[in-house]
Amino acid sequence: YAIEQRRSAGIRTNDRWHDWQFIVNGQSMFIKGVNWMPVDALYDLTADKYDWAIGMAKEAGIQMFRIWGSGLLESREFYDACNRYGIMVWQDFCIANFDTPEWPQHVWEAQVCQNIFRLRNEPSLVVWCGGNEFNPYSDGNAASVGILERNLAIFDPTRPFLRTSPDAGSMHLYPDFDPVWYKSFDLIPFVAETGIHSITDPLNIREVMSASELDDLSGMYDPGFAAAHPEFVEHFAEYSPGRVPRMLSRASHIGDMSKPDIEAIAEATQVGAGEFYQVMSESFQTNYPVTTGLMPWVYKRPWPVVAAIHLVDGYGQPSATYYFLKRTYDPTRVMLDIERLLWAPGEEFPMKVKVLNGVNQHSINGNVEVKIWDSQFKEIYKERKTIDVAEGTSVSSLEIGAFLIPERYKEKYFFVTVSLYDNNSRLVSQANY
Repeated sequence: YAIEQRRSAGIRTNDRWHDWQFIVNGQSMFIKGVNWMPVDALYDLTADKYDWAIGMAKEAGIQMFRIWGSGLLESREFYDACNRYGIMVWQDFCIANFDTPEWPQHVWEAQVCQNIFRLRNEPSLVVWCGGNEFNPYSDGNAASVGILERNLAIFDPTRPFLRTSPDAGSMHLYPDFDPVWYKSFDLIPFVAETGIHSITDPLNIREVMSASELDDLSGMYDPGFAAAHPEFVEHFAEYSPGRVPRMLSRASHIGDMSKPDIEAIAEATQVGAGEFYQVMSESFQTNYPVTTGLMPWVYKRPWPVVAAIHLVDGYGQPSATYYFLKRTYDPTRVMLDIERLLWAPGEEFPMKVKVLNGVNQHSINGNVEVKIWDSQFKEIYKERKTIDVAEGTSVSSLEIGAFLIPERYKEKYFFVTVSLYDNNSRLVSQANY
């Protein structure tokens, strides 16, 4: 890759604002990325595990991994797979969430140089970063970051260097709210972390946990839940009762969460989280060229978990969130620009269609078709209009009209399908809501 960064569109809100528009081989692009944790909690880092996980990422349209700073400066096998599949790497160093005033700087400098020499010839490496969620300008960290910056300037001046993540206009954010609220972050040039919890595959969970804990998961947010479900809580990444209602609020749209078993809560939280990732991803991509990249947390967990923010579990099993995000990362993606997810009978539901075209994609002179289905999947609306889709990394828009929600639709779903066809009537992209 030939990588450079230029100023992104939009205003700058502080004096450390970074240039966040990535130019790859001369082409401006919206970075469709994801965060990466170690493949295995016990560091069983085999080439086949890397190939399985990174091959699935390629299939999902992922273009860049950010190697999280509390993990590894990744192995040769990881980079071999990224080189093979053509996935770019943002490599954090290991400073993370702490200050480093007591670090022996001569040891730190030796480690920094060893890893620069080890990785600088990897074709997939495109960005160096100091680490995760620490203050690089504090008295305790300035010297450590200075050693990084100095040695990278000497031994690898060809790649961008970021002192930390987030910094200089990028964002880590975990609101766990209605995903359309992400539209309010329309000044953010790069989203380096965000996501929402869900429950992983129930068959895998039953392999590692006592069945007695999994048949009644009601009251997960009660103070006494942890004592009655010690194994479940042990496997719940970053468990706290305050996190649970936000996860279940999305799941409650899918199923009854008053007394769920592990199968019901896994399905509902995954579909709820998948919808969250879909709408969130589309919101940021439609904000291009102000927002120029998205890296949700997190691709694969290193251990078999019950509840976590994830796309792939510790066994390598994709969750629904993987597939929802995958669809938004298609090279050309038709989508509905949704104002909100909850509507009242008698309101007009506006249908604003956008087409996200990716780097090196051709222009399209075609048609967009919108269909609406009632709760019994009976077609109740259909409209079709022509659209011209710009080539390359771009956002093209089309107003379809509005659907008057019937009075009888109180507490009911309706579903929307949006399809993009080329001028030969071939289906290019389809999205469902």
